[in-house]
Amino acid sequence: MILFAFALIPKGRLTSSFGTKALFVYFLVALISASWSSDISATLVSLTGFFGLLCATAFYEGKKFELDHIAGGFLVSSSLIIISSLILIPFSGLRLFDFLQGQWRFSGITFGAHSIARIGVFSIISALHLTRRGKIGIFWLIAVCSASLVVIYLSDSRQAYAGIFWVIFCIIYIFYSKSAVKKIVIIKLGLLALIALGLVMPNNLEEVFLIASRSGGLNEITTFTGRTYVWEAALDLINNQVFMGYGFGTGGFVLEGFYRSETSDWSTTSAHNMWLHASLDLGVVCATLFVIIIVWFSVRAWYYRSFFFMATTGFIVLIGVLERSLAGPLDYMIIIVVLSCSKSLVCQGSEVSSNTLQIRR
Repeated sequence: MILFAFALIPKGRLTSSFGTKALFVYFLVALISASWSSDISATLVSLTGFFGLLCATAFYEGKKFELDHIAGGFLVSSSLIIISSLILIPFSGLRLFDFLQGQWRFSGITFGAHSIARIGVFSIISALHLTRRGKIGIFWLIAVCSASLVVIYLSDSRQAYAGIFWVIFCIIYIFYSKSAVKKIVIIKLGLLALIALGLVMPNNLEEVFLIASRSGGLNEITTFTGRTYVWEAALDLINNQVFMGYGFGTGGFVLEGFYRSETSDWSTTSAHNMWLHASLDLGVVCATLFVIIIVWFSVRAWYYRSFFFMATTGFIVLIGVLERSLAGPLDYMIIIVVLSCSKSLVCQGSEVSSNTLQIRR
Protein backbone atom coordinates (compact mmCIF):
# COMPACT_ATOMS: atom_id res chain seq x y z
CA MET A 1 0.00 0.00 0.00
CA ILE A 2 2.88 2.36 0.81
CA LEU A 3 4.56 1.51 -2.53
CA PHE A 4 1.31 2.10 -4.40
CA ALA A 5 0.70 5.49 -2.75
CA PHE A 6 4.31 6.61 -3.13
CA ALA A 7 4.65 5.62 -6.76
CA LEU A 8 1.30 6.78 -8.10
CA ILE A 9 -0.20 9.63 -6.10
CA PRO A 10 2.70 12.01 -5.26
CA LYS A 11 4.44 11.61 -8.61
CA GLY A 12 1.32 11.78 -10.73
CA ARG A 13 2.10 8.56 -12.56
CA LEU A 14 -1.54 7.64 -12.54
CA THR A 15 -1.97 9.80 -15.64
CA SER A 16 1.35 9.03 -17.31
CA SER A 17 0.39 5.84 -19.10
CA PHE A 18 -2.70 4.42 -20.73
CA GLY A 19 -1.77 1.01 -19.37
CA THR A 20 -1.52 2.25 -15.78
CA LYS A 21 -4.74 4.23 -15.97
CA ALA A 22 -6.66 1.37 -17.55
CA LEU A 23 -5.46 -1.15 -14.96
CA PHE A 24 -6.31 1.28 -12.16
CA VAL A 25 -9.85 1.81 -13.50
CA TYR A 26 -10.27 -1.95 -13.81
CA PHE A 27 -9.13 -2.35 -10.20
CA LEU A 28 -11.58 0.30 -8.98
CA VAL A 29 -14.50 -1.51 -10.62
CA ALA A 30 -13.26 -4.78 -9.13
CA LEU A 31 -13.08 -3.12 -5.71
CA ILE A 32 -16.63 -1.78 -6.00
CA SER A 33 -17.86 -5.22 -7.06
CA ALA A 34 -17.16 -6.43 -3.51
CA SER A 35 -20.43 -4.73 -2.51
CA TRP A 36 -22.48 -7.17 -4.64
CA SER A 37 -20.10 -10.14 -4.77
CA SER A 38 -21.65 -13.59 -4.47
CA ASP A 39 -18.53 -14.78 -2.60
CA ILE A 40 -16.87 -11.97 -0.66
CA SER A 41 -13.92 -14.08 0.51
CA ALA A 42 -13.01 -15.04 -3.08
CA THR A 43 -13.31 -11.40 -4.13
CA LEU A 44 -11.04 -10.18 -1.32
CA VAL A 45 -8.37 -12.76 -2.22
CA SER A 46 -8.51 -11.76 -5.90
CA LEU A 47 -8.42 -8.06 -5.02
CA THR A 48 -5.30 -8.62 -2.93
CA GLY A 49 -3.58 -10.21 -5.92
CA PHE A 50 -4.69 -7.45 -8.26
CA PHE A 51 -3.53 -4.78 -5.81
CA GLY A 52 -0.10 -6.38 -5.87
CA LEU A 53 -0.22 -6.09 -9.66
CA LEU A 54 -0.94 -2.37 -9.42
CA CYS A 55 1.94 -1.89 -6.98
CA ALA A 56 4.29 -3.69 -9.35
CA THR A 57 3.00 -1.64 -12.28
CA ALA A 58 3.53 1.59 -10.37
CA PHE A 59 7.04 0.52 -9.40
CA TYR A 60 8.14 -0.51 -12.89
CA GLU A 61 6.44 2.32 -14.78
CA GLY A 62 9.11 4.38 -16.47
CA LYS A 63 12.00 2.54 -14.86
CA LYS A 64 15.16 2.05 -16.88
CA PHE A 65 16.20 -1.55 -16.55
CA GLU A 66 17.36 -4.24 -18.93
CA LEU A 67 14.86 -6.47 -20.67
CA ASP A 68 17.57 -9.14 -20.67
CA HIS A 69 17.33 -9.33 -16.86
CA ILE A 70 13.59 -9.97 -17.09
CA ALA A 71 14.00 -12.68 -19.73
CA GLY A 72 16.80 -14.19 -17.64
CA GLY A 73 14.54 -14.31 -14.61
CA PHE A 74 11.82 -16.05 -16.61
CA LEU A 75 14.35 -18.50 -18.05
CA VAL A 76 15.85 -19.45 -14.68
CA SER A 77 12.52 -19.84 -12.89
CA SER A 78 10.93 -21.74 -15.78
CA SER A 79 13.94 -24.03 -16.13
CA LEU A 80 13.90 -24.85 -12.40
CA ILE A 81 10.25 -25.93 -12.63
CA ILE A 82 10.81 -27.94 -15.82
CA ILE A 83 14.00 -29.70 -14.67
CA SER A 84 12.59 -30.44 -11.20
CA SER A 85 9.48 -31.95 -12.77
CA LEU A 86 11.48 -34.15 -15.17
CA ILE A 87 13.90 -35.34 -12.47
CA LEU A 88 11.04 -36.41 -10.21
CA ILE A 89 9.34 -38.61 -12.83
CA PRO A 90 11.21 -41.85 -11.92
CA PHE A 91 10.44 -41.33 -8.21
CA SER A 92 6.82 -40.15 -8.45
CA GLY A 93 5.20 -42.42 -11.01
CA LEU A 94 1.78 -41.19 -12.05
CA ARG A 95 1.57 -38.61 -9.27
CA LEU A 96 3.04 -36.03 -11.67
CA PHE A 97 0.43 -36.89 -14.30
CA ASP A 98 -3.26 -35.98 -14.62
CA PHE A 99 -5.79 -38.28 -16.27
CA LEU A 100 -7.47 -35.97 -18.77
CA GLN A 101 -9.57 -36.81 -21.82
CA GLY A 102 -8.82 -40.51 -21.59
CA GLN A 103 -5.04 -40.35 -21.19
CA TRP A 104 -2.32 -39.55 -18.68
CA ARG A 105 -0.86 -36.09 -19.29
CA PHE A 106 2.20 -34.66 -17.57
CA SER A 107 1.62 -31.84 -15.08
CA GLY A 108 4.90 -32.01 -13.17
CA ILE A 109 4.97 -29.95 -9.98
CA THR A 110 2.56 -27.38 -11.42
CA PHE A 111 -1.22 -27.04 -11.22
CA GLY A 112 -1.90 -29.03 -14.39
CA ALA A 113 -0.84 -30.11 -17.86
CA HIS A 114 -1.61 -26.75 -19.46
CA SER A 115 0.33 -24.91 -16.74
CA ILE A 116 3.64 -26.68 -17.29
CA ALA A 117 3.14 -26.53 -21.06
CA ARG A 118 2.75 -22.75 -20.90
CA ILE A 119 5.89 -22.54 -18.78
CA GLY A 120 7.66 -24.51 -21.49
CA VAL A 121 6.57 -22.01 -24.15
CA PHE A 122 7.71 -19.03 -22.05
CA SER A 123 11.02 -20.77 -21.39
CA ILE A 124 11.63 -21.20 -25.12
CA ILE A 125 10.76 -17.55 -25.78
CA SER A 126 13.16 -16.38 -23.04
CA ALA A 127 15.97 -18.60 -24.33
CA LEU A 128 15.51 -17.37 -27.91
CA HIS A 129 15.57 -13.74 -26.76
CA LEU A 130 18.74 -14.20 -24.70
CA THR A 131 20.47 -16.10 -27.51
CA ARG A 132 19.54 -13.36 -29.93
CA ARG A 133 21.08 -10.82 -27.55
CA GLY A 134 24.25 -12.89 -27.16
CA LYS A 135 23.66 -13.57 -23.44
CA ILE A 136 23.63 -17.36 -23.69
CA GLY A 137 25.25 -19.73 -26.17
CA ILE A 138 23.77 -22.18 -28.65
CA PHE A 139 24.37 -25.10 -26.25
CA TRP A 140 22.08 -23.62 -23.59
CA LEU A 141 19.50 -22.72 -26.22
CA ILE A 142 19.36 -26.33 -27.43
CA ALA A 143 19.24 -27.67 -23.86
CA VAL A 144 16.41 -25.33 -22.79
CA CYS A 145 14.37 -25.90 -25.95
CA SER A 146 14.83 -29.68 -25.75
CA ALA A 147 13.68 -29.89 -22.12
CA SER A 148 10.77 -27.52 -22.78
CA LEU A 149 9.63 -29.46 -25.85
CA VAL A 150 9.75 -32.70 -23.84
CA VAL A 151 7.35 -31.39 -21.18
CA ILE A 152 5.12 -29.86 -23.87
CA TYR A 153 4.97 -33.21 -25.62
CA LEU A 154 4.30 -35.13 -22.39
CA SER A 155 1.56 -32.67 -21.39
CA ASP A 156 0.02 -32.93 -24.88
CA SER A 157 -1.31 -29.37 -24.60
CA ARG A 158 -2.71 -28.20 -27.93
CA GLN A 159 -2.63 -24.57 -26.77
CA ALA A 160 1.12 -24.96 -26.23
CA TYR A 161 1.46 -26.43 -29.72
CA ALA A 162 -0.29 -23.32 -31.05
CA GLY A 163 2.11 -21.24 -28.96
CA ILE A 164 5.11 -22.87 -30.63
CA PHE A 165 3.71 -22.01 -34.07
CA TRP A 166 3.17 -18.44 -32.87
CA VAL A 167 6.80 -18.21 -31.70
CA ILE A 168 7.98 -19.45 -35.10
CA PHE A 169 5.85 -16.78 -36.79
CA CYS A 170 7.36 -14.08 -34.53
CA ILE A 171 10.86 -15.28 -35.40
CA ILE A 172 10.09 -15.00 -39.11
CA TYR A 173 8.61 -11.53 -38.63
CA ILE A 174 11.54 -10.24 -36.57
CA PHE A 175 14.48 -11.76 -38.39
CA TYR A 176 13.24 -11.13 -41.93
CA SER A 177 13.19 -7.37 -41.47
CA LYS A 178 13.09 -6.17 -45.06
CA SER A 179 9.58 -5.53 -46.27
CA ALA A 180 10.17 -7.23 -49.63
CA VAL A 181 11.41 -10.40 -47.95
CA LYS A 182 8.49 -10.30 -45.51
CA LYS A 183 6.00 -10.13 -48.33
CA ILE A 184 7.63 -13.08 -50.06
CA VAL A 185 7.63 -15.13 -46.85
CA ILE A 186 4.00 -14.26 -46.09
CA ILE A 187 2.93 -15.08 -49.64
CA LYS A 188 4.73 -18.43 -49.52
CA LEU A 189 3.22 -19.30 -46.16
CA GLY A 190 -0.20 -18.34 -47.46
CA LEU A 191 0.22 -20.51 -50.54
CA LEU A 192 1.37 -23.46 -48.43
CA ALA A 193 -1.67 -23.02 -46.19
CA LEU A 194 -3.99 -22.96 -49.21
CA ILE A 195 -2.34 -26.04 -50.70
CA ALA A 196 -2.63 -27.89 -47.38
CA LEU A 197 -6.27 -26.83 -47.08
CA GLY A 198 -6.95 -27.96 -50.63
CA LEU A 199 -5.52 -31.40 -49.92
CA VAL A 200 -7.91 -32.03 -47.04
CA MET A 201 -11.01 -30.24 -48.36
CA PRO A 202 -13.66 -31.39 -48.58
CA ASN A 203 -13.44 -35.19 -48.52
CA ASN A 204 -10.58 -35.65 -46.05
CA LEU A 205 -11.49 -32.90 -43.58
CA GLU A 206 -13.40 -35.21 -41.25
CA GLU A 207 -10.47 -37.64 -41.19
CA VAL A 208 -8.09 -34.83 -40.24
CA PHE A 209 -10.42 -33.79 -37.40
CA LEU A 210 -10.58 -37.38 -36.15
CA ILE A 211 -6.78 -37.58 -36.10
CA ALA A 212 -6.63 -34.35 -34.05
CA SER A 213 -9.26 -35.70 -31.67
CA ARG A 214 -7.96 -37.44 -28.55
CA SER A 215 -11.19 -39.33 -27.98
CA GLY A 216 -11.56 -40.42 -31.59
CA GLY A 217 -14.86 -38.59 -31.89
CA LEU A 218 -15.63 -35.69 -34.19
CA ASN A 219 -17.72 -34.02 -31.49
CA GLU A 220 -14.59 -33.26 -29.49
CA ILE A 221 -13.25 -31.04 -32.27
CA THR A 222 -16.52 -29.36 -33.27
CA THR A 223 -17.25 -28.43 -29.63
CA PHE A 224 -13.62 -27.48 -28.85
CA THR A 225 -13.43 -30.29 -26.28
CA GLY A 226 -16.81 -29.40 -24.83
CA ARG A 227 -16.06 -25.70 -24.54
CA THR A 228 -19.11 -24.65 -26.55
CA TYR A 229 -21.34 -26.11 -23.83
CA VAL A 230 -19.42 -24.19 -21.16
CA TRP A 231 -19.73 -21.01 -23.25
CA GLU A 232 -23.50 -21.47 -23.50
CA ALA A 233 -23.77 -21.82 -19.74
CA ALA A 234 -21.53 -18.79 -19.19
CA LEU A 235 -23.62 -16.67 -21.58
CA ASP A 236 -26.80 -17.65 -19.73
CA LEU A 237 -25.25 -16.47 -16.47
CA ILE A 238 -23.93 -13.28 -18.06
CA ASN A 239 -27.40 -12.45 -19.39
CA ASN A 240 -28.64 -12.44 -15.80
CA GLN A 241 -25.94 -9.95 -14.71
CA VAL A 242 -24.99 -8.14 -17.92
CA PHE A 243 -23.48 -4.94 -16.51
CA MET A 244 -22.38 -5.87 -12.98
CA GLY A 245 -21.28 -9.49 -13.07
CA TYR A 246 -21.07 -11.64 -9.96
CA GLY A 247 -18.08 -10.01 -8.29
CA PHE A 248 -14.38 -10.01 -9.03
CA GLY A 249 -12.88 -13.51 -8.69
CA THR A 250 -16.25 -15.23 -8.13
CA GLY A 251 -17.51 -15.82 -11.66
CA GLY A 252 -15.79 -19.19 -11.90
CA PHE A 253 -17.44 -20.45 -8.70
CA VAL A 254 -20.87 -19.32 -9.90
CA LEU A 255 -20.28 -21.17 -13.17
CA GLU A 256 -19.22 -24.33 -11.31
CA GLY A 257 -22.49 -24.36 -9.38
CA PHE A 258 -24.55 -23.73 -12.52
CA TYR A 259 -22.96 -25.93 -15.19
CA ARG A 260 -22.92 -29.73 -15.31
CA SER A 261 -21.84 -31.91 -18.22
CA GLU A 262 -24.69 -34.11 -19.44
CA THR A 263 -22.43 -37.13 -19.92
CA SER A 264 -20.14 -37.09 -16.86
CA ASP A 265 -21.65 -34.61 -14.39
CA TRP A 266 -18.36 -32.69 -14.70
CA SER A 267 -18.15 -28.97 -13.95
CA THR A 268 -15.51 -26.25 -14.16
CA THR A 269 -14.52 -22.96 -12.55
CA SER A 270 -13.24 -21.57 -15.88
CA ALA A 271 -15.37 -20.10 -18.66
CA HIS A 272 -12.58 -21.15 -21.07
CA ASN A 273 -12.57 -17.72 -22.72
CA MET A 274 -10.94 -14.56 -21.43
CA TRP A 275 -13.82 -12.22 -22.30
CA LEU A 276 -16.53 -14.56 -21.00
CA HIS A 277 -14.72 -15.14 -17.71
CA ALA A 278 -14.11 -11.42 -17.18
CA SER A 279 -17.79 -10.78 -18.00
CA LEU A 280 -18.85 -13.24 -15.31
CA ASP A 281 -16.72 -11.31 -12.82
CA LEU A 282 -17.44 -7.68 -13.72
CA GLY A 283 -19.96 -7.50 -16.56
CA VAL A 284 -19.54 -7.07 -20.30
CA VAL A 285 -18.44 -3.40 -20.28
CA CYS A 286 -15.50 -3.90 -17.94
CA ALA A 287 -14.63 -7.23 -19.56
CA THR A 288 -14.40 -5.51 -22.94
CA LEU A 289 -12.10 -2.88 -21.42
CA PHE A 290 -9.95 -5.64 -19.94
CA VAL A 291 -9.57 -7.45 -23.28
CA ILE A 292 -8.77 -4.17 -25.06
CA ILE A 293 -5.97 -3.52 -22.53
CA ILE A 294 -4.39 -6.93 -23.14
CA VAL A 295 -4.69 -6.67 -26.92
CA TRP A 296 -3.27 -3.12 -26.78
CA PHE A 297 -0.17 -4.40 -24.96
CA SER A 298 0.29 -7.05 -27.62
CA VAL A 299 -0.12 -4.58 -30.50
CA ARG A 300 2.34 -2.15 -28.91
CA ALA A 301 4.94 -4.89 -28.53
CA TRP A 302 4.38 -5.71 -32.22
CA TYR A 303 4.78 -2.05 -33.19
CA TYR A 304 8.08 -1.68 -31.33
CA ARG A 305 9.33 -5.04 -32.67
CA SER A 306 10.13 -6.48 -29.26
CA PHE A 307 10.44 -10.23 -29.85
CA PHE A 308 10.09 -11.13 -26.17
CA PHE A 309 6.87 -9.18 -25.60
CA MET A 310 5.57 -9.90 -29.09
CA ALA A 311 5.80 -13.62 -28.47
CA THR A 312 4.59 -13.62 -24.85
CA THR A 313 1.67 -11.20 -25.04
CA GLY A 314 0.59 -12.67 -28.38
CA PHE A 315 0.55 -16.14 -26.81
CA ILE A 316 -1.50 -14.82 -23.87
CA VAL A 317 -4.07 -13.34 -26.27
CA LEU A 318 -4.06 -16.56 -28.30
CA ILE A 319 -4.88 -18.82 -25.36
CA GLY A 320 -7.45 -16.26 -24.21
CA VAL A 321 -9.72 -17.52 -26.99
CA LEU A 322 -10.07 -21.03 -25.51
CA GLU A 323 -8.95 -20.44 -21.90
CA ARG A 324 -9.66 -17.78 -19.29
CA SER A 325 -6.03 -16.65 -19.68
CA LEU A 326 -5.56 -13.56 -17.46
CA ALA A 327 -9.22 -13.18 -16.45
CA GLY A 328 -10.28 -14.10 -12.93
CA PRO A 329 -7.71 -15.11 -10.27
CA LEU A 330 -4.28 -13.92 -11.30
CA ASP A 331 -1.40 -16.22 -12.19
CA TYR A 332 2.22 -15.79 -13.23
CA MET A 333 1.35 -14.67 -16.78
CA ILE A 334 0.11 -11.32 -15.48
CA ILE A 335 3.76 -10.45 -14.69
CA ILE A 336 4.36 -10.10 -18.43
CA VAL A 337 1.49 -7.64 -18.74
CA VAL A 338 2.83 -5.66 -15.79
CA LEU A 339 6.27 -5.41 -17.35
CA SER A 340 4.92 -4.51 -20.78
CA CYS A 341 3.22 -1.46 -19.25
CA SER A 342 6.56 0.31 -19.31
CA LYS A 343 7.44 1.77 -22.69
CA SER A 344 11.12 1.67 -21.78
CA LEU A 345 11.03 -2.12 -21.97
CA VAL A 346 9.93 -2.30 -25.59
CA CYS A 347 11.57 0.85 -26.90
CA GLN A 348 15.22 0.20 -26.00
CA GLY A 349 17.29 1.04 -29.04
CA SER A 350 19.25 -2.18 -29.00
CA GLU A 351 16.08 -4.24 -28.86
CA VAL A 352 14.29 -2.36 -31.62
CA SER A 353 17.17 -2.02 -34.03
CA SER A 354 18.70 -5.48 -33.68
CA ASN A 355 17.34 -7.66 -36.47
CA THR A 356 19.95 -10.38 -36.58
CA LEU A 357 20.32 -13.55 -34.57
CA GLN A 358 23.43 -13.17 -32.44
CA ILE A 359 24.80 -16.48 -31.19
CA ARG A 360 27.70 -16.71 -28.79
CA ARG A 361 29.64 -19.90 -29.23
